[in-house]
Amino acid sequence: MLLLHNSKSNRQIAQLLGEASKSLKTIGSPGLQIQYMMLNGQSTIIKTNTKCNFEKRPTGLLLHTWVGRQKAFIVIPFSAIEQVVLIKGKEKCSPSRFSILRLLLNLGVPLRYARYFRTQISEYAIAPMNLKIEGRNLQINFQADGYYFEDMQQYFQSLPIQDQIEIIS
Repeated sequence: MLLLHNSKSNRQIAQLLGEASKSLKTIGSPGLQIQYMMLNGQSTIIKTNTKCNFEKRPTGLLLHTWVGRQKAFIVIPFSAIEQVVLIKGKEKCSPSRFSILRLLLNLGVPLRYARYFRTQISEYAIAPMNLKIEGRNLQINFQADGYYFEDMQQYFQSLPIQDQIEIIS
């Protein structure tokens, strides 16, 4: 369900997905870009490459995005989600002989942390990650920076839909 931001939308969202959490735990996801969206068998008014992010609610996800200059929400109940596929982008790691990245990798530091110490852009690269959410009357494809894969993986594994999540590394 697509809702445009107005005074009634917050009440409608609270009725459908529950109140927003007031805890200090992570409730949002890293930034994504919508690549393809179909709701109720029809494409939506949301353009491709529109920035968005998720908010965790008690009974579903709330997708925050923009339609033109107006904020929009897409309500996704957990019961409507049939499959979530998270695909990691291809990594390319070729550190130079005397680089800090190579030293850290030789010392056993995981690539996830060592990649931030590259001295040249050509030493480490990762392709964008993809996220696909499919369900009843819903199909959305997202793309995000490959560096966000681990954060996105952790975010979706914290949701109560473990059976529907597929992670491809």
